[in-house]
Amino acid sequence: MSRNYKRLLKKITNLDPYAKLCRKHNIILIENCAQAFTGSKYYGYPDADISFFSFGAIKSCTALGGAVALVGNKQLARQIKSIEQQYAVKSETWFFKRLLKYLGLTSSKP
Repeated sequence: MSRNYKRLLKKITNLDPYAKLCRKHNIILIENCAQAFTGSKYYGYPDADISFFSFGAIKSCTALGGAVALVGNKQLARQIKSIEQQYAVKSETWFFKRLLKYLGLTSSKP
């Protein structure tokens, strides 16, 4: 049975052939669910190794940045967490400036 899911601009993508190809060649299947976040209605493609839901400023559900990663393999999840912890934490000032930018209260020019 084919599984189809909504993506950016309401396009439908059948990920079954990609999942089959990835399994055949031992490749990690990463799903970009940037515009598919609907809370508890969609948890990513079941055969994806990683499903990313991003929350950028122009996404359907925004937090002005950040993302959620659903990872089925615990070892892979630990590797991702280890890499992610190397990034600097954004300050409250950074988020406030970003909020003002998207509210149109500041110029994006330096």
